[in-house]
Amino acid sequence: MNQLLMEKRALHLILLLRISISGLCETVTITFDGPPPQPRGTAYAIPSYTESGMLFKPFGPIDTAPPYRLTRNGGGIEFSPDNGTAYLQTAFGDSLEFYAVDRSPFDLITVDLSRYSLFTGHSYLQWLPRRPNHGVN
Repeated sequence: MNQLLMEKRALHLILLLRISISGLCETVTITFDGPPPQPRGTAYAIPSYTESGMLFKPFGPIDTAPPYRLTRNGGGIEFSPDNGTAYLQTAFGDSLEFYAVDRSPFDLITVDLSRYSLFTGHSYLQWLPRRPNHGVN
């Protein structure tokens, strides 16, 4: 089995966000289905992922060269989670952060999150809301 694949944590997120753009509130669902589409049976290392005005990346600066710490997985890969949808994976031990590309505030309405790891039996999820100046609320 591919060691790199085994050392990934899969995070399947479906986010329902209320984003205020130019004073108008809009409800947006993030599914990680693209664009561009992520074909089943593929997984690509990427520095970050953007959908519907939201940026997802490993915590810290965006990687400028490989090895990238974020993978977009289309499912259908042996020894990987598969519920029929695309998802993001972080490198083992990395955290994921996301925010509006224009740094505008948003309301997180609901999250569908699943965790998968071949190595660790327990993990935790910690939400740290950030202020626009990057301070923790």
